[in-house]
Amino acid sequence: MNPKNPSSSPAGSLIGRKILQFFSRVEFPQFRRPAQIPGIRFVNPSDLIAVALFSAICATAIIIVISKGILEAQNPENSLFLGVAFIALLLLYRLSQTTLLRRTSESIENALDEQRQRLARKLMQLSLKDIHELDQGQLSQGLSRYYEPISQSIMPILIGFQSAILLVFITGFIFYQSFVVGIMTLVFVGFTIRYYFSREKELTRLMTLSANDEAKLRSTTNEMILGFKELKLNLDKKNGILNSVVQTSKNVSQARSATASVFGDLIILGASTSYMLGATAVFLIPVFENVNEFTLSQIVTTELFLLGPLGAFVRAAEPLSILRFSFGKIEAFEKTIDDRIATPENLSEYEAVKKLHSFKTLALNNICYFHTRDDGQLIGIKNISIAVKSGDMIFITGGNGSGKTTLLRVMTGLYPIVDGEILLDDQKVDQTNIASYQSLFATVFADFHTFSALYGMTNEEKQSLETHLKLVGLAGRVQLDHSYAPDQLSTGQRKRLALAIALSEDKPILILDEWAADQDPGFRAYFYEQILPSIKAAGKTLIVVTHDERYFHIADCRYHMEDGELRAVG
Repeated sequence: MNPKNPSSSPAGSLIGRKILQFFSRVEFPQFRRPAQIPGIRFVNPSDLIAVALFSAICATAIIIVISKGILEAQNPENSLFLGVAFIALLLLYRLSQTTLLRRTSESIENALDEQRQRLARKLMQLSLKDIHELDQGQLSQGLSRYYEPISQSIMPILIGFQSAILLVFITGFIFYQSFVVGIMTLVFVGFTIRYYFSREKELTRLMTLSANDEAKLRSTTNEMILGFKELKLNLDKKNGILNSVVQTSKNVSQARSATASVFGDLIILGASTSYMLGATAVFLIPVFENVNEFTLSQIVTTELFLLGPLGAFVRAAEPLSILRFSFGKIEAFEKTIDDRIATPENLSEYEAVKKLHSFKTLALNNICYFHTRDDGQLIGIKNISIAVKSGDMIFITGGNGSGKTTLLRVMTGLYPIVDGEILLDDQKVDQTNIASYQSLFATVFADFHTFSALYGMTNEEKQSLETHLKLVGLAGRVQLDHSYAPDQLSTGQRKRLALAIALSEDKPILILDEWAADQDPGFRAYFYEQILPSIKAAGKTLIVVTHDERYFHIADCRYHMEDGELRAVG
């Protein structure tokens, strides 16, 4: 068994799922590929029950000792013995509680960690087309948002689970004290638990409404920030988005208030039940049974001890609903990803890719790619053929919407081709070698992104980056230490930084999509007359999308795109 391969531990997965099923008392949402949920440190689910049972026995014994202590109050010798027994039982109770909470919490956190890692690896198997088609909010929430509520729910659910066992033991002791009171306890506690489960569906519904409205509120407020200048200049648009925020905020408030009301009913009912049991014992037992004041005091004391575990059990309703809701969202998110992965790869910790450092020829033969617009119309590129030799500098021109960027994304394997083939040194590129093929490219797309850290960059590449920062005029403007902050640069400067990073990666092919569009005229001329020739002189292959006619002569060849078709020019 390979410990680094999650799929090799199906037993651990089953254990993790069964432990969570104990908490929910209902069928727990299953992960789509449960064999990959990581192992749990508890060797067997019975370990969890054994520790919880032992803890409940200790707590019940403590109640018995206290009850006996009431009867032996006048006997110092027996009182001392009972006091020592109480301390011993309390220590055992604390030890078992600590074991239960710490070990189970650690096990669940390990499981969540593996789940996050697996989802992140699955996400990286999707194509760029999939990412564009999926809801961006759903992607970020599925990878991060729902895990914190699960972590916060574990402790109260564990306590509620142990409290349920303790309720059974205390009820048994009450039967031992008085059969009549035992029957009344069963009736009252049974009614409370029944009411508890009858409100669970309502809780889930309200939490779903609240979560959906919260997601909408986050999205709308984010739009307010991103479109602030447009809103300031358009009163109707500003009022419209404010009205949307106000209404959505009101919906969130109403859903949360309704949820809190249900939780409040449950908590109040739990507390009232214990008080009712105590009062019933005091006022009704003498009617049905002849009991002395010491026995009655014992019974009332035991009844009042129900308040703690019953309250903990009822308070577990909220975290239990949160747990079920969050796991449902994670499961739905994973299913969404799985449905889009045509041939799931082995999800090893890091993908092993044979990186390519050189090539001779790259050919696209009769390539076609289409995607559907919102109005249902198919758009894309068709019958694209282009040959690229190592060391070429190729310019691609064309109007907006002609398909230039789509071509680059297909060429780099970001979009899956519908028809045709890509040949690298006369070898067909397919799913078996696509990752190695993609290692040829360094890119700065028109919709480029500069990361907040230099992920995956070696020390040698960082030294190279220092050199290239001078080349693009950013020496002294960008610090590569802890103060690295690309978001503080202008769009044009961030594009320069992205170019410097791409050059530092030392890839055989550099793709630049409308790179000069955000540069001032002086630096634009420097880019075409100095930077591009120096890159070509270093033996790199350049594929540049541009509109700058005055620099077309620099290229070895030029292609023009129109209506998704490509033709050679000159």
